[in-house]
Amino acid sequence: MASNTTMPNPNPDDPGRGPMIIGITWTFTLLAIIAIVLRLYTRHKLTRSLGWEDWFMLIAGILQLVTQCFFQVSYGYGLGKHDKDIQPPENLIQVMKYNFISGPTAILVSITARISIAILLVRLFGVRVWFKWFMIIFTTLQSVVGVAEIIIILAQANPIEGLWNPSLPGVTYWDPRVYYYTGYFMQSLYTFSDLAYVLFPTVFIWKLNMPLRRKVGLILLMAASLFTVSMSILRIVGMTTVANPGTSNEDYQYNSSIAVLWSGLEQSCVILMGCIPTLRGTAKLVKPVFSSIGSTLSALLKRSSNSYGANTYYDLDKSAQETSRAVESQEGAIPTASLPQDRRKLNSGRAAAYSSNEF
Repeated sequence: MASNTTMPNPNPDDPGRGPMIIGITWTFTLLAIIAIVLRLYTRHKLTRSLGWEDWFMLIAGILQLVTQCFFQVSYGYGLGKHDKDIQPPENLIQVMKYNFISGPTAILVSITARISIAILLVRLFGVRVWFKWFMIIFTTLQSVVGVAEIIIILAQANPIEGLWNPSLPGVTYWDPRVYYYTGYFMQSLYTFSDLAYVLFPTVFIWKLNMPLRRKVGLILLMAASLFTVSMSILRIVGMTTVANPGTSNEDYQYNSSIAVLWSGLEQSCVILMGCIPTLRGTAKLVKPVFSSIGSTLSALLKRSSNSYGANTYYDLDKSAQETSRAVESQEGAIPTASLPQDRRKLNSGRAAAYSSNEF
């Protein structure tokens, strides 16, 4: 009887994991891009300026989109299929090529998004000197390790084409443990940071005098961060499959394709986690718009039962003027935290803003 461990016969029509990987990663990437757009819009409307944390998050979003495009090109060549199902066989090299090319940009997404979050937390809670220096040192460390990992990815094979073409003759590879250990250390730092970025602010804010509903909101935010942590852990697991492209593995690409999924999810989730605090402010900005729509519909309904049309037009005009004044008031408002009596009051105001998601 034939062994069940042998590779299946080639079936070019079998999509394998590809549709699932590309569908999920595109969904989360688009959610991350939307979150960044809303973040920048809200910050501009409420503060009339963008901070360094906003620019770093914008860079992270652009890099994430570039990374996702690499995934898409790889999918076009057969990403997620069993290796023997990719036809013609030359396409397998292209799949692996774009997977490796996406590695450095993916790491840069993780670095820049976490720098953005760190800058924001230092700005809000920097009055605690120990926390400020912890964030500076820890963020610098994980950024340096991330850059080192990029260098290792690009230099672990000579010539570099050996990264995506293990059949190339004369290729020399570094000891795979260099990639293993550096990658594990990098992802361990990222996993801890994802937890710390929410845990510490939650502890700080929980001690403030605030309504119970806001404390419940913090718990939900903490729960959402655990999803990001889990994606980072799964990315560590996926790294074990892609450590050494020179090893003999007849289904190497298929086995390592799941790492693309964990990578894309982890990067998008970090961006989303960093943008969540602005969503409430966005809701407040669009509230006058919906109020205007509701007032207009109400006026139109009155018009159908009112024999004096002139009064209806007056009501509509009045509603539009009131809405315009409301929007101008929102846009011209200065956050309470920007008018401090002293430094401690400033940071208390910023912490309260963080707790209510109102930057």
